[in-house]
Amino acid sequence: MLFVYAHAQTTDQAIAHNDKIVADQIAIIAAEDAFVSTIVDGKEQKVIDKAFKNYLKILKKFSGQYKKMKAFDSNDTFRKAMIDLIDVFRSAADHEYREMVTIYAMDPLSLTAEVFERWEALTQTVNDKENAANEKFLNAQEEFALQYNFTLK
Repeated sequence: MLFVYAHAQTTDQAIAHNDKIVADQIAIIAAEDAFVSTIVDGKEQKVIDKAFKNYLKILKKFSGQYKKMKAFDSNDTFRKAMIDLIDVFRSAADHEYREMVTIYAMDPLSLTAEVFERWEALTQTVNDKENAANEKFLNAQEEFALQYNFTLK
């Protein structure tokens, strides 16, 4: 009985775990927003490249951190949800965003209707991937909060 009690997590520990994951999620989204803003604001290519590299660096950092992190409990659903979220964001960065950076760097005279259509398709793909991943993450967070009896704000 002592073994089970020693490994049981408290509500306060669960809240701290939740808050840490959410803070990291916010850092990822802030880095993504900073990168996307460089494109939306029409910044120079070197500024865009720097913001993109920073975004990739943050994704890599958090990916490694969460994959090495010990399970919070036997279910481990919330940490795994964060890993899945990061993996989806990394996939979008490595594929769609990388292609968008390449398109942005193209000579304006070579931008055709097909290129603009491709840009729109890439944007939609990123939105679809990330929205689905965010929804799964939020569902896991809600389950975690319910399991540990705390309210999300």
